[in-house]
Amino acid sequence: MKGGFMNVVVGFDTTSEAILTEEFFKEKDLKGELIPIPDELGAGCGLCYKFFTDNEEEIRKIMEENELSFSIIKVMEV
Repeated sequence: MKGGFMNVVVGFDTTSEAILTEEFFKEKDLKGELIPIPDELGAGCGLCYKFFTDNEEEIRKIMEENELSFSIIKVMEV
């Protein structure tokens, strides 16, 4: 067990997508951070955004409504 907390983790194809997502959510004051992508999510660009929530539906909706690109979204322990 890593930390005992489930988080929404979003993976990206490019580093620029990861950085744009980080900037967007910082402006919206929604808590999270860029981290190295966990092995379970695959390679991608090497970065993912970890949200400090487990509400995947809410995060997916916000990202889609704001046309933020991502390759995978998953709730997992990181």
